[in-house]
Formats: sequence, C-alpha cells, structure tokens
Amino acid sequence: PEKPQPPTVPQTYQDRFAENRQEIAESGGGSAQTEKAVHAALSWLAAAQSANCGWDASRFGAGKELKVLGEDRRGAGQNADTGVTGLALLAFLGSGHTHRHGAYTSEVADGLEYLRQRQRSDGALFGDAQVFARMYCHSMATFAVCEALALTGDKRLKPVAEAAVRYTLAMQHPTDGGWRYRRGDTGDTSQLGWQLMTLKSAELAKLSIPASTWSMVERYLRRVRRGNTGGLASYRPEAPASRTMTAEALFCRQLLQATGYGGISAGELHEALQVVSQELPNSRQRNLYYWYYATLALHQAKEDSSAAADAWEDWNHALTSVLLTSQQEDGSWSADTTWGGYGGRVYTTALSAMCLEVYYRYIPQQTPGPVARRPWQASPY
Repeated sequence: PEKPQPPTVPQTYQDRFAENRQEIAESGGGSAQTEKAVHAALSWLAAAQSANCGWDASRFGAGKELKVLGEDRRGAGQNADTGVTGLALLAFLGSGHTHRHGAYTSEVADGLEYLRQRQRSDGALFGDAQVFARMYCHSMATFAVCEALALTGDKRLKPVAEAAVRYTLAMQHPTDGGWRYRRGDTGDTSQLGWQLMTLKSAELAKLSIPASTWSMVERYLRRVRRGNTGGLASYRPEAPASRTMTAEALFCRQLLQATGYGGISAGELHEALQVVSQELPNSRQRNLYYWYYATLALHQAKEDSSAAADAWEDWNHALTSVLLTSQQEDGSWSADTTWGGYGGRVYTTALSAMCLEVYYRYIPQQTPGPVARRPWQASPY
C-alpha cells in the first residue's frame, strides 16, 4: 500500500513529520535512545487510555498530594481528567501522531472526541476538575485541540477550538493581563504559560486572537520581571523571583517576541540562563514542570549566543541522562516528583515524553533581539 503522506502543517511543526527526523533529533542533542524512550512512553499512554476514551487522572495517582511549597490545594488533581487527557494527546501530537496520520490515529481521535463531549456550553474544557485545577485543565485540553486542528486542518475540530478559545479569552483579567483560578482573579505566571501556549496554537490553527490579548500578556510579564536586568521572573507581581517562573516566563517572552510583542535583551537572556543553569535536571529534585519550560526555553534560545548554546548543551545532557535512567520498564515515569502527586503518572509520562520530543516538536523561531513595543490596548472582553 502507498505510504500515507504527512499533512501540510505550519512551519514550526514540520520537523515532527520529517523523513529524516532521527537525524534532526541527533543533530539537536537527541539520540536513538531518546527516541526509543518516546516510543515506549507513547505505548504506555496508549495502553493507559480509559474505556471512555480519556485518561483517568486519579487511576494513575493524581490528587494524592495536598501540599507543595506550603500551599494547600486540596488534592486538586483528583478529577483533572481533561487536563491529563490534553497532555497525553500533546505527547502523541508532538511525535507526529494525529487522528489522521501516524501509528496512534484511533487513540488520538478518541481522546479528541472525549474532550469534545465534555465541553461545556460556555466553551470550558475543565470537566469535573476542582477549582485549583480548572484553568490548568482547560488550557491543556484546549492546547491539544488547537494543535490537532493546526496539524490537520480538520474542520470538525474548529467549533470546539473556537468555543474553548473564547472561554480562555474571557477568563483573562481585563487590566492585569493574566489568568488564575476564577474569572476576575489577578494572574499568576504559572497559569500564564499554559494559556499563552494555547493561544499561540490557536493562532497557528488560523483562529483569530485579538491584539489586545498579546499586549495584556506583555503587560503582565513586565510586572513579574525581577533581577538586575529583568531576566528573572516571579510567580505573581508581589512575589520574589523563582527559578521555575524564570524558565516559564523566558519561554513566554520568546513566544510573545515571535508574535511581535515585547523582546528579550542580551542581558536579560544571560541573567535568565545563569539562574536556570544553576539547577540542572537531577534525580534528587525531579520537577518536571520546571524541566518542561526550561527545556523549551533553552532549546529556543540555543542559537542566540555562544553562552546560550553552552547552556542548552549542559541542560540537555543532564535532562536526557536523568530521564533515560528513570524511565520504568513499562515506558512510564514515576509520579514521585515535585508536582507528580497532583497530576499522577499520566502527567509525568506525558511531560517527560514532550521534553524528549523537543528536538523536533517546534522549530525554533528567530528572535534576534528586542522589538519595538506596540501600544497597550484595552481588552474588548
């Protein structure tokens, strides 16, 4: 039979479907071993899919943890099924498997249908998640739907994506520019990263995002800048800098800059790289949330300077070493991580796989330096 042809996709996704993808991965720091690990992870995720076509968060250990970093979130991940379903789908999509192409077409199709059936009338995709997990679940699920739409152009996904994106836009704080748990909450940087990746995927799927949305995100990111040059970032505008939020905000600023908003100076990039490089992935402090954003940001920045190239090489060596040695025989990764008690084994396995897909998941967009700031625009919502 004739080999199915890969879809025509936006440029940033094209390496996922390249015939020489193994070479692309190896030239970027991957290997036959990292690809084998991704394949094993996807096999485990496929087997872990529930009879209802979603992924059950609590079945694999989500919602067991009540406190991380001193905050009581009341087992927030227990009913986060749409969120972990979104993450599982993103892991398949990141390796070039859609509902129309690849080895997991039925699993991806079923997962997307699961999300469609659980969408509320207002567009929300958070399902039965508790309040602390709702916007995370909505963004992760919307991210997956929008990316599947961008990768396939399947018009059946468009109403689901459009309604979900409308809900995302309506939940952005009208003056703060961020997102949090409920409508009207001022934002936090952790939520911002997921919402921003969702909206960038929606834009790549040819959905319309108001210019005011991007300018409000830029406004929020300016308020959480920290450090001597502004290269660090905090969880909320009143909080001190943290390493995880610095990594996440760096990737957010890279996404915004590619959209034409904001910018990152050489000094800001250098300061961020220094802080992230002080804590490389290791088996003692397994924080996949931090690793995920730092991996994306460092991979994006690796061509920006020799220091950035060195930082990526060091990070990638540490990352692949710890992920390859900690993968379980069944292809999954243990939920015994900083946030694993909230998301469970589907969360840790999907994020680990996406970290190892970084070599081809997105083609880095050129970000040559700061761009002129566009005028701030008020929200229409």
